[in-house]
Amino acid sequence: MTSPTQSPLISVIVPVYRVADYLDQCVVSIVTQGYQNLEIILVDDGSPDECPALCDAWQARDHRIKVRHQANGGLSCARNAGVRLATGELIGFVDSDDWLEPEMYEKLAKALMETGADLATCRFYNETESSPRPRMTNGISENQALFSTEDALRQLLCWDKRLCSYVWNKLYRRSLVEQIEFIENQPFEDVLWTAKVIGAATSCACLNSPLYHYRFRENSLAHGDKWKYFGEQAVFDIYEHRLQYFHQSHPALEELAIGQYQVFCCAKHLELGTCFVKLDPNGKLRQRLHRRACQWSWRTILKTDKSWLKKSAALLFYFCPKGFLLLNTTFHFLLRPVHFLRR
Repeated sequence: MTSPTQSPLISVIVPVYRVADYLDQCVVSIVTQGYQNLEIILVDDGSPDECPALCDAWQARDHRIKVRHQANGGLSCARNAGVRLATGELIGFVDSDDWLEPEMYEKLAKALMETGADLATCRFYNETESSPRPRMTNGISENQALFSTEDALRQLLCWDKRLCSYVWNKLYRRSLVEQIEFIENQPFEDVLWTAKVIGAATSCACLNSPLYHYRFRENSLAHGDKWKYFGEQAVFDIYEHRLQYFHQSHPALEELAIGQYQVFCCAKHLELGTCFVKLDPNGKLRQRLHRRACQWSWRTILKTDKSWLKKSAALLFYFCPKGFLLLNTTFHFLLRPVHFLRR
């Protein structure tokens, strides 16, 4: 257990909205961390259930907990409010329906202190309500790795979970995040925010240990409603904003970012053509995806980190989307959407 007098203060920001069934498990996993020098900020984002009362009850039980009640403004608004209230030298984010391993912040803080990195990240478990066994995300062979800014951004673009766009499996130096706000009223805001934060970091420490439990809920905002937002172009917008960021700030990685976006369009086209046909009965979303991917040359697809099988499939999608879906019907075990974005 880390002595509070010998460790920097970590501000843990927890946006809270409609998670009455999960909030206690989440907060228990934070207050029982081996790392004790914590400031825990519960941001009640106008939750209409029992969450406001639960937050107040936790504040009465633990002096390290602060509660902010505010009108509903969305996840980004709640995170921004938490950052403004934070006083810690280090900052972490936790989704209020997830939970942590007891040593998570101790290990992440140690990685930051030992390496001098601006952020540290760990692997995580995917927890589903239908499966009793959590699935551990891909990792790295070393117990710990240190990436430079450009290498870290390259890992982020590779979608292999060494460095992903999620904000909650990381610990940041305050100076890194306080000047970069989350875009409010923008679903999938993590995609751009994380790229900007990593781009501003001098280096990133990656731990091979899975220390975070990510709860996959079908009725959550990120999953149950994702196709609603997908149809409203939010996912297009945020990825194209990220492309603009790479164009302006990291031009050496722009072609890789474009190629990965084209593969992303290919994967989403595959989902709509196989798994979610009812959500795109007239094929308009798939047509839009194809047009987006074809804004750039097919040669950028070859610059991605994907296998030649997936590059070939993406090229077929680029030139002949109907043939791409026909190929998947025949060889679906090779081109499952859930695996397409991975190497």
